[in-house]
Amino acid sequence: MAAGEIKKYASDLSALLSGVTVGVAQLTALTDAAKDLDDLASSTPGTVTQADWTAAKNAWDAALAAFGAKLADALL
Repeated sequence: MAAGEIKKYASDLSALLSGVTVGVAQLTALTDAAKDLDDLASSTPGTVTQADWTAAKNAWDAALAAFGAKLADALL
């Protein structure tokens, strides 16, 4: 995804998830994780370390996993 698209995707996903009654903290974690990934994606090439990317990706994965079955409910 190009820079900016990650935050847009998370915003769209948050809107869907809010329709299946998830917690504000979960939505905030998702939005924060998306912002971190988006910031890294828009960084100057060569400035992002593998460790930084992996940490941001792991935070995104954890934020998504926290929704459990609600994620599938929102997407269907």
